[in-house]
Amino acid sequence: MWLLGRLPSELPEKDTSTEESEGQPPTDVDISPPLIRTKITKAEWLGEIPDQKWMNFYMKVLTKFVNRYRMKLSLNLEISSIVGISQQKIDEVQAALRELGLDDEIEVDSK
Repeated sequence: MWLLGRLPSELPEKDTSTEESEGQPPTDVDISPPLIRTKITKAEWLGEIPDQKWMNFYMKVLTKFVNRYRMKLSLNLEISSIVGISQQKIDEVQAALRELGLDDEIEVDSK
C-alpha cells in the first residue's frame, strides 16, 4: 500500500493505545499534500562587476549556461579618464569590436 508517495515501511508507527473515530483519518499519519516544484523559465541578474572579476564572472557564471540555454548578455561599457583617452585607443577598441563581429560604433564626449 502506498500513501502520499511513501512506502509502508516509511510510515510512522501506528499508535494503537487509543481508538480512532470511524471514518476519520489516523492522526499520526502525515497527510499534507506533496510539494509541487515550479518550473523556472527565465532568470535575470543586473549588477556591476569590478574589472578584476570579469574573467571570474565568465568562468563561474556564464559557462554554466553556454551551449545549453539561450543566453543574452547586454553590456554597457563606460571608459573615462580625467587625463583623456587617445583617439588611437578608441581606434584599437573599434578594431577589436569589428574582429569580434560586433558593432564598432563608440559614443565619445570631448571637452
